[in-house]
Order: sequence, then structure tokens, then C-alpha cells
Amino acid sequence: DVEVVGGGKVVHVEDVAQAIDLAIDNKEASGKVYNLVDFYVDNMTIAKMARELSVSKSNINGTPKQPVNTIDNTQSKTLGVHYVGTKGLRRYIQELVKLI
Repeated sequence: DVEVVGGGKVVHVEDVAQAIDLAIDNKEASGKVYNLVDFYVDNMTIAKMARELSVSKSNINGTPKQPVNTIDNTQSKTLGVHYVGTKGLRRYIQELVKLI
């Protein structure tokens, strides 16, 4: 059995690199704050995705958690950041499963 709790706001490293690339030569970006966060995901969702992708039969126990607060990423999207979203999370978990 796998016991999961909590969750958090996530961003893929490719999205962070993209934001840096977009901001580095952009004079209008100078001095501004960019919240680089894609979405909130609870650990139950991650565990279920990992179980599915690894073809595991593990029992997953816990209660999905909702975020306490949200972070506005409008400024980073205005800069041109295109977040990879849940597809990126799924791809990352697939890569991890291949390594184990």
C-alpha cells in the first residue's frame, strides 16, 4: 500500500528555461516579477498517474488535497510562457518510470 498526503504547485524546468529565455533580452521584462507556476496537483493524482504508467497494482490510500491559495501566473503568460501542463507532468512521470 502507498499512503499519500498533500500536494503542491508545479512548474516544469522547460517552462522555467523558456521564461528565462523570453525575459533575458526583453527590456520591458526588467524589474517585473513573474510567478512561474503551471498548476496545483495533489499527490493522489501523481500517485495514480505513476501507478497507471508503471502498470502497478499498488493500493493508493489518502485524501486528495485542495490548494490553500492560488498564484497568479498571468504576467508570465503575457511574457509568452506556454506551460506544458498535465501532459508535461505525465511525460515526466513516464521518464521516471523508465528509469526504475
